[in-house]
Amino acid sequence: MKSRRKNNLFWTVLWLIFFFISSSVSGSFRNKNPMSIFPQDLNYPTVQSADINGDGKVNCIDYAVSYKLIWDQKNYGRESFCEIVRNKNPNNNMHHLFVRVRNAYTLEWEYIEPQNGLPMELAWPMLYYPAFNIFGETDYWLKKRKF
Repeated sequence: MKSRRKNNLFWTVLWLIFFFISSSVSGSFRNKNPMSIFPQDLNYPTVQSADINGDGKVNCIDYAVSYKLIWDQKNYGRESFCEIVRNKNPNNNMHHLFVRVRNAYTLEWEYIEPQNGLPMELAWPMLYYPAFNIFGETDYWLKKRKF
């Protein structure tokens, strides 16, 4: 009788361990939309953009600035959770603007390509090197907009 109880206890504990591990792992993927408070969102948001800075092109500057402006409108009080980042890599001529957002649940920075919503490592796998990120230019790029 005691061995049966031990066996049941063993399987119960094992099941609980697997349950908590699986829920914590899947929980880290639930809120992939930092603009949303709803944990069921799985994708980063993307933005549509127009020529924000008046240079006659729609490029990464326009997408990053648009993303930041939309973020600020949707996340009052959490404006500092989104920043425009520049990556300038002299080794491969990467010169690109994107955004980083602080995940409201983990408080970790996540680097996002605003045009397609992918993490930068997936959007630019052979060109993006985080060591070449330049921070602190959000206000500079927001001042470049023409409206």
